[in-house]
This record gives sequence, structure tokens and C-alpha cells, in this order.
Amino acid sequence: MFVSSTGSSGSGSYPGGGASCTMTLDSDDFVALFKGQLNPTQAFMGGKLKIKGDMMVAMKLEKLMGQMKSKL
Repeated sequence: MFVSSTGSSGSGSYPGGGASCTMTLDSDDFVALFKGQLNPTQAFMGGKLKIKGDMMVAMKLEKLMGQMKSKL
């Protein structure tokens, strides 16, 4: 799955190369995560969020989500 600059999505590889980490969660949890209603650490510990790859990159996402919360 990739997202283009126009906001669409689709299947395929990211043109910038391989992903540093991959996160998997269901769509309802994804929305709750970015709205600030689901804590990323609790989601990971509770098995709702699965992470493969570089955990440090995944942890940087929590800071980004905090910035996004006010815009959702």
C-alpha cells in the first residue's frame, strides 16, 4: 500500500525504496491512534499494533501523531 501526494492509495512498492518499519493495525484502531484516542504504546503492548523493522523509527511516529491530533 502506498499513498501519493494527491491523497490516493493503492497496492505496490514505495518508489523511495524499502520501508524501515511496517506497522499493522485495523482501520478503526488506525483512526483512534491518529485522533489521540488510542495510545500507541498501549496499542503495541495490547497486541492491537504490530511493528516489524526499526522500532526507533516507529517510536518517532508517536511524536508525529501528537502534532496531527489537533488537525483531525
